[in-house]
Amino acid sequence: MLLLFILFGCNKNKYDFGQIENGFNQVNVLTQEKIFDNSLHCAFTDLVRHNGAYFLVFRNGSDHGGSRDGTVVVLKSDDLKVWDRVKEFKYLSHDLRDPKFLIDPNGKLVVSCVGFLYSATGYLLDRSFLLFDLDRERKEPILKQNVGFWPWKIERDGDSYYTIGYNSTTNILNLYGVSFAPSFKVLCNFNHLGTSLTESVIRFYDGKGYIVVRSKENLYIGIVEDLTDLCNIKWKSFPIEEFGGPNFLKYKNTLLIAGRENIGQGNSAAYNRTVLLKYDLASNEIIRAAVLDSQGDTGYPGMVMDKDILVMSYYSTTGENKAAIYLSKIKINF
Repeated sequence: MLLLFILFGCNKNKYDFGQIENGFNQVNVLTQEKIFDNSLHCAFTDLVRHNGAYFLVFRNGSDHGGSRDGTVVVLKSDDLKVWDRVKEFKYLSHDLRDPKFLIDPNGKLVVSCVGFLYSATGYLLDRSFLLFDLDRERKEPILKQNVGFWPWKIERDGDSYYTIGYNSTTNILNLYGVSFAPSFKVLCNFNHLGTSLTESVIRFYDGKGYIVVRSKENLYIGIVEDLTDLCNIKWKSFPIEEFGGPNFLKYKNTLLIAGRENIGQGNSAAYNRTVLLKYDLASNEIIRAAVLDSQGDTGYPGMVMDKDILVMSYYSTTGENKAAIYLSKIKINF
């Protein structure tokens, strides 16, 4: 941690609003270890604890995106030490991307993702939302629906499901209600926030909704005080550019926000890191609480809270030709 502070503690050039300070005394990074690696590019993780076990999912392909051969791999662990590869999902010739876990209405753990099918000339033939059942022997999707947007992580509040989906080509960012026909119903639109709105997450805690939105210019944090009116959102913005693949959890009166941040000058990928931010809901202050061992193509974390220990998955190309999957345990000290 001292070395990380020396390397990054004085780097404030990215921020012009009172400057986000490093707050490495707020957390203690206990472990950082590689848990999966092969000759392919392993990326875009999600993590969940279900029925006493941990499940980790990621995309496995020849490259970050241009390879168009992505599959979905699921690992399972009872102790966060030994990980077994339990599933690999494919669908025809589709490139499967950004897998996420959710608990379906029957209480089953399932995996959602978006599958892209291209012609030989690169024309997009099909973009489909797919659901895969972990308990099913057959590996074809249990649900498939063609969609004109990119559904991100689906979250549950009681018996209702929601997701925030985007289409960067048409600059659309919507909050959707989700049913398992499947179908998506537009509830409200966030286009007023600006341009280049992409990966976004909504979560629900203690009768409120919390939203984190990525854009090229800012990181947006939204709070829904009344869940009967999900479109009445109080927004805060912070000039954190291109915070890739954000995910977050609520801990006490803060949001722990993780993702990829460029902490150097000139936007070189050499300065990309997977980081953890702490956003104080009362003071509206945000600090960088940890910089993990990561570099280059990195980020897109999965997060599980176990009392005061944050368990976080992510991927990184640190010292590798291709990206590998990492797991970190972080002690929260506040």
